[in-house]
Amino acid sequence: MKICFISSNYQFFTGNATGGAERQILKVSEYLAKRNHEIYVILLGYSNGEFTKNGVSYLSGWKHTHGLRFARYFTYRLPNLKRVLNELNADVYYTRGPSLITPSVVKLSTKNKSLSVIGLASDDNLDFRSGKIMIGSPNPSVNKSFGTFAFHYFKNYALREADLIIAQNNYQAMECKKNALRYRVISNIVELPAAKILNVCEDVEVAFIANTAGSSRGMKGINKFLDLVGKLPHIRFIAIGKHDKKLHENNDVRSYLNLQWLGALTHEETLKNIARSKIVVNLSLYEGFSNVILEAWSLGKPVVSLHVNPNGLFDDGKLGYCAAGDIGLMASITAELLSSQEKRKSIGACCRDYIISEHSPEKICDQYEDAFSSNKMM
Repeated sequence: MKICFISSNYQFFTGNATGGAERQILKVSEYLAKRNHEIYVILLGYSNGEFTKNGVSYLSGWKHTHGLRFARYFTYRLPNLKRVLNELNADVYYTRGPSLITPSVVKLSTKNKSLSVIGLASDDNLDFRSGKIMIGSPNPSVNKSFGTFAFHYFKNYALREADLIIAQNNYQAMECKKNALRYRVISNIVELPAAKILNVCEDVEVAFIANTAGSSRGMKGINKFLDLVGKLPHIRFIAIGKHDKKLHENNDVRSYLNLQWLGALTHEETLKNIARSKIVVNLSLYEGFSNVILEAWSLGKPVVSLHVNPNGLFDDGKLGYCAAGDIGLMASITAELLSSQEKRKSIGACCRDYIISEHSPEKICDQYEDAFSSNKMM
């Protein structure tokens, strides 16, 4: 089967740290290539030549600086992307998350009698919040003004026209069903960490990871995280991810003596820092199925979440806890977990078992192959 993935952020594939959507495309594409599928990843904005890595062929959809300024999208970028996709003539075209190019990819797929697939990257992909992401302006008023239009364009000409939507969790599946979208539920792929990472010695209490472009603007709960750090002054925290200079100046992060901000790290460095932590906290308002949570579980680390509770997995306390938006309760749960090594060990064992059972590359790739070949609704 010839499968084409389209990524709007090429930096991850060329060695820079970015978000989880890119990593999911990378790992799914590599594991499907191992199964003898013909795999291509189209990198939008990538200016260098073609290359092949781990059985996957990488092509440029358009070059970042080419075309007439202020008219690049319509005069160069979109026409060039269509040319590249037409030349590939793939069986499946896959995009992940909301994007203004997705309706064109879906339309091209229909014309070529190929399967058009949209993978949801977060719970917000199915409502108006996705419009603001698609506009992506540093000016909030611009995002607000044009975001609603962008969302309706994405919903009507991408989500409703696509052959298949890949939902990450039960909430997304429910929303797809409510909107009469064709969907399958396939969660994120997770590799078990190497022994050298698993054997890292624990020397810090809590890790917070905010490795997305929107993290420093509050999407990943940075302000609430600093509230948590302030409530637990005797507990050592590390934070990983890009940070906004203005936000840090406003909050004077340096005044928190129990916090070490490590900045943006590679994926391997991030895993090592999760491994050296006793627990991981998540303060996002919404996610799909957080890669950070899953990777913490793969390392046997309990997770304490402020808001996010995918598929109700925190309800029984076997994998960690959700504080239902209460930062005071989150601080209490965190302190209690840190006081009991036995409890953390028990939860950690359940976390590893869950990852092996539900998120292994073999299981997830079986589900993708079945979805791509049969396109049956769940």
